[in-house]
Amino acid sequence: MGLFKPEFMFKEVRLHYQKKSATYLGSFIVGFVFAAGWTPCIGPIFAAIIYASVLNPGQTFANITAYSLGFCIPFILMALFISKTKFILKYSSALMKFGGFIIVILGLMVYFYKMIYLNIWAPTLQYFFESLFFD
Repeated sequence: MGLFKPEFMFKEVRLHYQKKSATYLGSFIVGFVFAAGWTPCIGPIFAAIIYASVLNPGQTFANITAYSLGFCIPFILMALFISKTKFILKYSSALMKFGGFIIVILGLMVYFYKMIYLNIWAPTLQYFFESLFFD
């Protein structure tokens, strides 16, 4: 939000190295590190989906399909349209301030045990979007 700007976090350090051709081992290591970094992010969510599928086996295909699509579609869209996203730089300051504001609000809600209000509000928002797009 621009209230607190630690200068040491805004510094950039680059390592200069000679470009080498890609190798299978290098690709494997990059993939391995990427997977290790994402495992804590997707593990609990995927476990919850598997647990829900155990409780309701008829929903397994829908649950796994929705999870997979929700995970891969943003990456595919970014790969297809990465050259068209230059306009975001124009609004990056406003987007960062808005994102900071949302994070502060969520942090306060967690601190004061008010996250339940998001659970109360979410079905109303879901009904609103369903009425917009699926009627």
